[in-house]
Amino acid sequence: RLREALNERLLPFFGDPTLVFDFDDPVPANRELRLQEAKEGFVSGFLTKNEARSRLGEGEIEGGDEFFTPPTPPVARAIAPVEMKDADPTDIKPDPIDSAEMAMQNAWAKRLSKEATSIASYLVNLTKAEVSDVDGYDWNWERRYGDTVQEEIRFVHATSLQIGFPGMGADQVARLSSAYASQRAGELLTLDGSVSIVRRTRETVQQLVVNNIETGESLNKLRKSIVEDLQFSRARADMVARTETATAFGQGQMTAAKSQNKNEKRWMTQSDEAVDLDCVINAADGWIGMEQPFSSGQDTVPAHPSCRCTV
Repeated sequence: RLREALNERLLPFFGDPTLVFDFDDPVPANRELRLQEAKEGFVSGFLTKNEARSRLGEGEIEGGDEFFTPPTPPVARAIAPVEMKDADPTDIKPDPIDSAEMAMQNAWAKRLSKEATSIASYLVNLTKAEVSDVDGYDWNWERRYGDTVQEEIRFVHATSLQIGFPGMGADQVARLSSAYASQRAGELLTLDGSVSIVRRTRETVQQLVVNNIETGESLNKLRKSIVEDLQFSRARADMVARTETATAFGQGQMTAAKSQNKNEKRWMTQSDEAVDLDCVINAADGWIGMEQPFSSGQDTVPAHPSCRCTV
């Protein structure tokens, strides 16, 4: 009604018959509903994988034009007797891993809050903030947080190894977990790391400075924008912690399994409405070879940030 009133009563004053008032629909899209429809459509054989992905606005993938085929029942194999059973879908990670994740969430919340305050103070203390000034900030997070981040990751990886292979020697557990934690922390905390948290944060701060310059707002406004930005939020801390816990847990599982010459793996989800489509499809793969990637392309969890699955 507002649009039609504007078009009828106000637009004629502009004198251009080609103009029209319109608006973007402010109602958020119901992604949960689309996700559920995509899941059910694929698993029921009504949609191909690519058709399901298109419902979520995702692009096509190679081999995605096939319909879902239920996994064939397992056949008897002459292998060492190992008990395989489904975990409780409401708690598929061991308690020590859940506790480590919560501790990591709190630690990352403190780190991000500290960085937000430090970056904002650095820029506000300048006479005039320029984009180039952002590079002058000390972005060496590895020096500031490397030891503690490594220890958090090492604990999860080592715990996963010990759970997956109780017979592995303590020295071997320590060696494998320390090596993994050192490598992963470097990837997270350096600007050129493959999964750099620092690089994404710096890019966000650079954009906030650009916005501040374009709008001509005060440096105090810039401080507020930085401190309140999502990159320094509790939500981001939780996402980082969940992702890194899942990654270390998954890598520990794989190492433990391979160390015992296990030859098959299976993806398991939380079995609720929040499960990502890729994870649903991975679970539908059933038991697959240890060296074979799941349908999403991953060898083990996580399939995406904040993934809650296990293998």
